[in-house]
Amino acid sequence: MYDVLLCKRAGNGKDKQKDTVITLKEVVVKANKRLIKYEAGQYTVDATLLRKGKINLVDLLSSVPGIIVTDKDIKILGRNDLKVMFNGRIKKIPKDELIGMLKSYEASNVKKIEVIKDPGAKYDAEGNYGILNIITEKKDNYIGGELSDEDDSSPTYI
Repeated sequence: MYDVLLCKRAGNGKDKQKDTVITLKEVVVKANKRLIKYEAGQYTVDATLLRKGKINLVDLLSSVPGIIVTDKDIKILGRNDLKVMFNGRIKKIPKDELIGMLKSYEASNVKKIEVIKDPGAKYDAEGNYGILNIITEKKDNYIGGELSDEDDSSPTYI
């Protein structure tokens, strides 16, 4: 909405006023970055706005709305079970090892967190579970990876 104010100078109408042009040296436009973006069945949290003072991923998740973090478990509010993804790939982690594994990830490496409350057919929608998709920062000139053993024995994370 714009308001326009029109003024006419008092006088005899013979005065000719010239247009004045003012050049500004600098214009600053400020906007706040949105913390949460809502979409159908899910929301995405900008972790870069939450991670200050957080040490690991468990600390970071405790600040995410709708996530319940305890000493032994992490849940999405209203869901009985949880699946965890990193950059779109499901991690098959036993529930009793989930907290320990998430504590091994630094909060500073997390870019955003997608909380999928209603996974739908795309994610095998059987059961009352939600999905956390942890999107990590891309590092330039990084050579490395993650090694884990996902058979029936206990996985080892390096």
